[in-house]
Amino acid sequence: MSEAGKNRKTVWRVYWLWQYEEEEAWLNRMAAEGWALEEVHFFRYVFTRCQPGEYTVRLEMMNGSPEKEENQEYIWFVRGTGAEYVGKLKNWVYFRKKTAEGPFELFSDLDSRLAHVERVFWWAVVLFGMIVLNFVMNLNSIRLYIQRGWLEELPFAVLMVAICFAMLVWIGRGCRKLWTLRKKLKEERSLRE
Repeated sequence: MSEAGKNRKTVWRVYWLWQYEEEEAWLNRMAAEGWALEEVHFFRYVFTRCQPGEYTVRLEMMNGSPEKEENQEYIWFVRGTGAEYVGKLKNWVYFRKKTAEGPFELFSDLDSRLAHVERVFWWAVVLFGMIVLNFVMNLNSIRLYIQRGWLEELPFAVLMVAICFAMLVWIGRGCRKLWTLRKKLKEERSLRE
């Protein structure tokens, strides 16, 4: 293996919207093992060799595209704290900061954390709604295929309904997790007021 190959690696991994805390924890474990996040793509993370524990990684879902002016200002603000902007994936932004420079948090208070959870929650709800719509359309297709006698099309439609149902269960669990976290943060906020 070349020297460059020893100092760089790509890992394929899937995280859903509601698993952002797990994703962040994994990225920090990679940094603790001496692998600094360099690039992020759909399901693909690129790391370069670093000193073990050299970086702390944080990620956040922006309110809209990271290219929006107010989001660019926020990214510049975070960079002004000494953090490096690693990249973006849709509305998500990834930062890293040298651990030696002290604690690194993106959410300085309960309200900012709650606002973030709500952004993620509502995107998960939209995703759930899209799958519900797809589920209903596929159920309707089954009905039409049976009515019209197009039985050769039926297995594919049944498979699509089964896939949609499985996705509804999975995404529903994620929405419930976010709902519970959102509720807990709201209760904590009301106790502090």
